[in-house]
Amino acid sequence: MWRSLIKVNVHGKPEDTCFYIDAIRQRNIDLHTVECLDEAVTFYVRKQDIRKLRRVKRHHVKVYFLTRPTINHIKKQFVLHRFTVILSLFGLVCYLYLTQILLIVRIDVDNPYDEIAMRETLELLNVTPLHRLDDLPDYDSIRLALKEHFPTYRYFDIARKGGVMTITGEGDIIADVETSNRYAYYAPKKGLITSLITYQGRKCVEVNQVVEQGDLLITGELNEKITEEDQPDDVYESKRVPIRAELTLNTWFKVTASYNMESLFDTMNNQTKHYYRLRLNDWTIPLTFQRKTTTSKAIIEQFSLPWLALSVEKILETTPYSMKDELDQDALYQLAQQQLRQRILYEPHVEEVYDEKVLHQSIGNGKVNVTVFFSVLETYKIE
Repeated sequence: MWRSLIKVNVHGKPEDTCFYIDAIRQRNIDLHTVECLDEAVTFYVRKQDIRKLRRVKRHHVKVYFLTRPTINHIKKQFVLHRFTVILSLFGLVCYLYLTQILLIVRIDVDNPYDEIAMRETLELLNVTPLHRLDDLPDYDSIRLALKEHFPTYRYFDIARKGGVMTITGEGDIIADVETSNRYAYYAPKKGLITSLITYQGRKCVEVNQVVEQGDLLITGELNEKITEEDQPDDVYESKRVPIRAELTLNTWFKVTASYNMESLFDTMNNQTKHYYRLRLNDWTIPLTFQRKTTTSKAIIEQFSLPWLALSVEKILETTPYSMKDELDQDALYQLAQQQLRQRILYEPHVEEVYDEKVLHQSIGNGKVNVTVFFSVLETYKIE
């Protein structure tokens, strides 16, 4: 019984101490072995009443808890609740593990066949469930790989929340128009035709010709000549065929953008670092400490034991670092133009930036403002 009691010592004036003792008894807290000294009162309370005792208001008195749980008591409590402690530790380990791996990959596209093909492409990039988040490629690499295999999609939006990654494919509006107009193709925008290869259909324009938006470029209406000996005049028969062609158009973009200077400071040089990790099949365990940063990694050495499916890998880690103090005004303009150029390359059908001309550039309020005129080459596959 005494092991379940806590000794409490109350210091203060007699009237304040009596008022405090009465307040304790009003809360139905049992006091054991109450002893009165000069300006102190000592008593024992049960452990389950400690919480109630702490809530009692103290007016000009000080309360001391003299008896604390001992090591034996803690050990006894651990043995008594060992299953709860073990399950809690196991749950904590599982939680820490699940926060470091990719659990679900969701693909949101209209065509279910494209979804199956996209999952195969993501498997080649190791973007699959149960892979470590640190080993996943960056979002730009995933977008470029998907764009290369699925050119009919204008953009891929990638977002990750916890262990769930969602990839949303936005269809190409121009491609839909091309599909609906199989027997006639019109210029999608104003530009200069640099190449036009017709596999099926009839060209209505020539190379190096400037066309306006909506001009007829290719038609599927063909007139075939019918030769008959008894007819003096030529007779033509109209025939309609679906068109197939490739078009390269030189078009123009005028782009104005403002970039935060802080966002441009993290795009310069890189730092390299080596670390080691242990691999067992698809499981990897870091052997050296590594910070969670945006890096690119490459395996440069590997020592493996095939009969154990075990290997030790030496990884070269490349981390970008800021060069804020080394950038001047011209370098900031170059970085902003580089960001704009990369943005233009993400536009649908844009294959190459042919030429560019800076129209305006300025720095103010911590931002870099640029206006650039781009001449680009756009490629269209018409089927």
